[in-house]
Amino acid sequence: MTRPDKNLPVFEYISKHYAIETFFKVSKRIEFDQAIFEVSILPIDAKEVKDAPPYFFFINDITSDIRNLNADLKHIWLYSFTGLLASLLLILLTLHFSFRRITGLSKALPLLSKYHFREFREQVDFKNTTNLIGHDELDNLSDTALALADQLEFLEQEMRGHTFNLLEKSQELAKERDFIKQLVELAPIIIIIQKQNGIILTINHAGVDAFESDSRSLIGKVFDLFLPESDQEHFKKLNRLRTGEYGDQIQIDGLLVTEGGKYRDISWFHKLLPSKQYGEEMIVLTLGLDISERKIAEARNIRMAYYDYLTGLSNRRKFQEEFTQKLASASRYGYQLALFYLDLDRFKEINDTSGHEAGDSFLKLVANVLKETVRSTDLLCRLGGDEFTLLMPHADIAGIEHIARKINYVLKALIFNYTGKSYSASASIGIAIYPLHGSTVNELMANADLAMYKAKELGRGQHHMFNLNFDYRNKLNQTVRWRNILDDAIYNDKFVLEYQPILDIKSDEVSHYECLVRLKQDDGQLIMPKDFVFRAEELGIIGKIDRLVLKKAVEQHIEFNRQGKKFKLSVNVSKRSFEEPAIFEYFATLFNNPEVEQERIIFEITDTASISNYQSTNILIDKIRGLGCVLALNDFGVEYPSLHYLKNAPVDYVKIDGSLIRQIDKNDDDKVFVKTLIELAQAFGKKTVAEYVENEVVLTLLKEFGIDYAQGYHIGKPRPLD
Repeated sequence: MTRPDKNLPVFEYISKHYAIETFFKVSKRIEFDQAIFEVSILPIDAKEVKDAPPYFFFINDITSDIRNLNADLKHIWLYSFTGLLASLLLILLTLHFSFRRITGLSKALPLLSKYHFREFREQVDFKNTTNLIGHDELDNLSDTALALADQLEFLEQEMRGHTFNLLEKSQELAKERDFIKQLVELAPIIIIIQKQNGIILTINHAGVDAFESDSRSLIGKVFDLFLPESDQEHFKKLNRLRTGEYGDQIQIDGLLVTEGGKYRDISWFHKLLPSKQYGEEMIVLTLGLDISERKIAEARNIRMAYYDYLTGLSNRRKFQEEFTQKLASASRYGYQLALFYLDLDRFKEINDTSGHEAGDSFLKLVANVLKETVRSTDLLCRLGGDEFTLLMPHADIAGIEHIARKINYVLKALIFNYTGKSYSASASIGIAIYPLHGSTVNELMANADLAMYKAKELGRGQHHMFNLNFDYRNKLNQTVRWRNILDDAIYNDKFVLEYQPILDIKSDEVSHYECLVRLKQDDGQLIMPKDFVFRAEELGIIGKIDRLVLKKAVEQHIEFNRQGKKFKLSVNVSKRSFEEPAIFEYFATLFNNPEVEQERIIFEITDTASISNYQSTNILIDKIRGLGCVLALNDFGVEYPSLHYLKNAPVDYVKIDGSLIRQIDKNDDDKVFVKTLIELAQAFGKKTVAEYVENEVVLTLLKEFGIDYAQGYHIGKPRPLD
């Protein structure tokens, strides 16, 4: 043992109080005799001594080390505590200044809510003088607050601008709302707002007038009460609209029953939509346009289209439609149908001796007598002029003969008196029976016409029934002869044009020429249009002639242009051409020439064509005007419908029929009528042309009436142009 003098007492103390195993793994500190020792054990050789290995037993006196360590620890604790106090003091100071800045910022933030942006910046900007340790998070917060202030100030200014704009818009919307309210109130259509159950919420002034009531009595009533019970389709669609089954809108033409019990034709429009004014409840906006006058006008136009203006009987168009239907019915149910073709025997005589007014009165008188004579199931029509037709269904020979004799019996008993002259009436009647004498409209009409001419041969007031065994060869031969003549003339270009000058009254110079077609025979003789045009129409080849005439007129127009002459050319177009769908394509092809000035080509359409084919005529007129050509209404004034057509037809000229001009210097009635026609046409912006000006007296009268143009032998006869 080393140092036994010091270590032995310690060793004895340890061996007495501790087991040796206590020191095997770790060293231990032992306090003994006011000293501190560190004791540890290490084996000398564990491999050789198995049972009791010897150990090194270490005892180190660490008293001075411990005391030095404790003294150092005391210093360390003292310094640490002092540093901690200093740190806490520094932290407190830092927090003081930081909280002061945060407090200043928190106090400044309410200024933003009051839009005091300048004061806010002044309070936040103190950071530049109080922050001595550099830029920190509070500075970032201050910067953010200042940026927020800038943004809020910008937004506030922008919001203020928007507010001003909104105020202006609100004022404008208020004005518009008031304007719309006035507009709705003063609108000439019915405007109603009703609930889904039909209760009327609002109604405008026009609606009140239409209902013939006042708004206080109408509001709160059910809209359906003002619809007739017969209008079930309107009820059905309106109820489906209210439940959302029919979409959100409907439009229907229906009726309105006023408070006074009157019926009005109304075009209704119903729209289902939400309304904030009524708590988002769905409402029905109802608009109604009074179409009573339109319905009346439509009925009038339909009547004009299907009924003769003079006699009130069905016209040619109505007759053809009814004839087709009755033929189909007769074919289906197997009964006979008789067609009577009537031509008045003395109508031309009355017209020529007493004038057109007398002729019109005679026609109306005959029509009234015939209406009283025939059965209610028969169809009586006026085809035009003095030609009438009668369709008699379920006809037998005895009944047909009876009606034919009865017609002439009542006509012969009729005495027509006019300006002191008396005329008797009679008719030549041709009869054809379905299915004995034909199965189609055209076939029966042709055979009834042949029979009528045969009746004329028998004398006035006779009737003749078509007979398949009778010799109508002469008539047929004439038809075949004219077909050969016209086909040859078309094929060999035998049609020539003569040009009649038309005088401009104001300038006293020729303004344009009317192109008049002639058929030149091999011997040089000319056949006039009155002799072949109606034949061509019967044969259905008038369209070919119209094409040839127009082609020659355009060629002459081009020649005028090359000569430096600026004359216009007027060309007649047959009414049958308006029924040809392909005629316009020919016109368009012909005018597709840079040498053609379309505005100097005038198309003349006849009054009868415009009336009998109103729809097809207007379609072709619109197309012709689209080419740039000018149009004239021919034969104006002899038919009443021409006055109606004058108002609506897009024509540039009206040519007053020559029958009204010839006797104008001798007939005061013609003077008044022609003067009225001129003023009427000019009031509608049309240029007027007088035909058949045969002497200076007539021309002078026309000048006094303010006519624009004059045409006739006194101005110049038709002739070829050099």
